[in-house]
Amino acid sequence: ATAIAPVPVPPPGSAPPPMPAPMPAPMPMPMGPSAVGPALGDTLPARVLVEDVLRRAREEMRAAGRDVTLEAPGDLPETITCDGKFLARALANVVRNAGLHARSRVVMTVDREGERTVVHVDDDGPGIAPADRERLFEPFYRVDNRSERSVYGTGLGLSLVQGIVRAHGGEAIVKSRVGEGTTVVVTLPRREQP
Repeated sequence: ATAIAPVPVPPPGSAPPPMPAPMPAPMPMPMGPSAVGPALGDTLPARVLVEDVLRRAREEMRAAGRDVTLEAPGDLPETITCDGKFLARALANVVRNAGLHARSRVVMTVDREGERTVVHVDDDGPGIAPADRERLFEPFYRVDNRSERSVYGTGLGLSLVQGIVRAHGGEAIVKSRVGEGTTVVVTLPRREQP
């Protein structure tokens, strides 16, 4: 039989051992439109949503020690109908990932294309090979093209993004060429209230 080592018990009156630092709370994962809830119909000023996204991304860039220029979109639609909390987290995740891979800059644009709102996030990073690109939205999958593997976190980021975007009836795709950078395109149906 395998011996089980006894658990050490501190002597009476001694200070308890320090607790480990808490892990960041995981971002909630909506599994469909009902998971996002009634807030899916909230109509928000697009500029407010974008400013929140860039603020979140800049904070995470500073925390990661990354000096990357985040360029905000110039022209914006007036409003976006969505669950603002979830969509802001998803888009901030896309911008943050772009910043972690970019050499110097990330550009975000938001456009109307017919009945859709289309968000582009472009970086000037090393690009992603086709074999990796096909798996980017798989949970826990990470592209290993840098030695600083801790920078990529758990690999849940784009999987969560896709879940949130699909809960809004949209889709996220990745376009990339090795050596030329990457673009993440998030397409959302227009749900503007009259």
